[in-house]
Amino acid sequence: MNTAQIHTLITKNKFSLTEIRYLENQENIVLRLRQKIEEEKEKYKKNIEKINNEIKTIQEKCCHPISYFCGDASGGNDSYSVCEICNKEI
Repeated sequence: MNTAQIHTLITKNKFSLTEIRYLENQENIVLRLRQKIEEEKEKYKKNIEKINNEIKTIQEKCCHPISYFCGDASGGNDSYSVCEICNKEI
């Protein structure tokens, strides 16, 4: 909170300096928590990317010995098979 904002709070809203300091503290806590949320989101994204890369590596090494057929219900040409081991569409 800058000096002008503090002055406005004192004159217009009749807050005491103690109340303003409390509000500033709360504001700082909220800002730190929002920053922590953003940091956690970044960690989460990196972990998801790492896990997806591990899955991709496993799928690339898999010889797909067991699979099941997923036919196109409309009779079109959109059928495919899925490996039951690595879950890759083949």
